[in-house]
Amino acid sequence: MSPQATGAVRRRVSAGVEVLHGHDDGRYPDAVTALIRGRDAVLQVDSTLSTPADLQADLVVLTQAHEDHAVALDRPGAEVHCHAADVPALASFDAMADTSGATGETLDWWRTRLRETFRFAAVPGASAFQDGASWDLGGRTVTAIHLPGHTPGHCGLHVLPDDVLILGDVDLTGFGPFYGDAGGDLAAFRSSLGRCETLPAARIVTGHHRGVITRREEYEELLARYAAVVDRRDQRVLKLLAEPRSLDELVTARILYRPHVHGPLVDVAERLTINRHLVSLQAAGAVQRCGELFQSCRPWP
Repeated sequence: MSPQATGAVRRRVSAGVEVLHGHDDGRYPDAVTALIRGRDAVLQVDSTLSTPADLQADLVVLTQAHEDHAVALDRPGAEVHCHAADVPALASFDAMADTSGATGETLDWWRTRLRETFRFAAVPGASAFQDGASWDLGGRTVTAIHLPGHTPGHCGLHVLPDDVLILGDVDLTGFGPFYGDAGGDLAAFRSSLGRCETLPAARIVTGHHRGVITRREEYEELLARYAAVVDRRDQRVLKLLAEPRSLDELVTARILYRPHVHGPLVDVAERLTINRHLVSLQAAGAVQRCGELFQSCRPWP
C-alpha cells in the first residue's frame, strides 16, 4: 500500500482544524492526519498512508516517531518537527527499524515492510522540541504536551482558540495502550494516562479509528476503559503465574493479542509487553523470580 493507495475522508472539527481519516477509518497501518490553519501558516499533524502526496503545509509536527505516523517524510518543502526524545529514531533508516525491538529474520522482514509499505525516509535534520513548545500560526496556536510511554517522545497537541486536543496514539481504542516495542515504557504510559485525565478540551482527536470525540463525558469514559486495559494485563499475568512459568511460556499464553492474531512482530510485542509487566509486578512485590521461572506471590482465586 502506498500513500496514494487510499483516499482520506476529510472532516471539519473546528474553524481551523480539519482531520483526514485514512483507510478503514484510520486503523493501523493507516492513521489520522490533522491540518491546522492559521492566517500565516498551515501545520500538518503526522504523515500517514492516506495523506495526499500533494498536501500543502508549512510544517509537519509528528506526535511520535512511528512508521504509521511518519510516512514519506521526504516530500519537498516539508519542515519536520518531533519531540527531542523521538528525533533519534528519525535520523536514519536503521534507527527507525530498530524501534520495533525485532532481531534476526524478523528485523529483516520489518526493514522490508518499513521501506516498501511505509516508504520511510530518514529526516536527520528534524527540528527537536520539548514539552510545552508552541507554534504560532497567526491567530491560532498549537502547543505540545509530552505524553511518553507509547514512544519516548510521544506527544499530544492542544489547538487554541479552537480548544481541540490531538492525542496521537493515546487512541482510546479497545485494544488499549501499546508499549510493546523497543521504545515503549509501561510506567511512563501510566503517568501519561493520569495527565490525560486533567487535560481540558472541547473536542478530542485520536490517532486511529476513534476519530473525533465531541463530548467530555464520552472522553472520560473512553479514557477510563483504555487505562483499565493495563490493569487487566497485570491480572492476566498474575493469573498465569498461579503456577511457575518462564517468560517464553507467558509469551505463548499471551496478554496482548488474541490467539488468532499472527504476524512476525506479535511475539516480539508480547515479550516486551509481558517483561514490562513482570518488572512492574516484581517491584510491587506481587511476583517473584526463581531462576528462569516467575510465580505470583498472591494466591489466585
